Amino acid sequence: MDRLARSVCDLVALVTEMTLAGVTVEFAKEQLIFKPGTSDPYAEFQTHILGAVAQLERSIIAKAKTRGVYKGRKSAVTADQIAEARERIAAGVPKAVVARDLGVSRQTLYTAIAEQSVM
Repeated sequence: MDRLARSVCDLVALVTEMTLAGVTVEFAKEQLIFKPGTSDPYAEFQTHILGAVAQLERSIIAKAKTRGVYKGRKSAVTADQIAEARERIAAGVPKAVVARDLGVSRQTLYTAIAEQSVM
């Protein structure tokens, strides 16, 4: 549910818009179902509460980021590993092999190489 919208207002508007269009919206984790043409006050209440909690969490993270406290997840590969990976790739070693040797997915390797070249 918290992945669908950034605020309670957005969440309620999206669910309302979809149900008016004839779509049944089900949040499996929260066990909430919104069907077209029906109204469940308890489900709406839970949506508001859970949406508000998600909105609060995002606000706390945003404030922590501005203070420099929250820096996100630690990178899966170091700068030295990226440099070594670039050398191996330039030498003709397939990226899949390099990623496997580093213990990361190919996508993680691609992302790390791309981020390193931007910095």
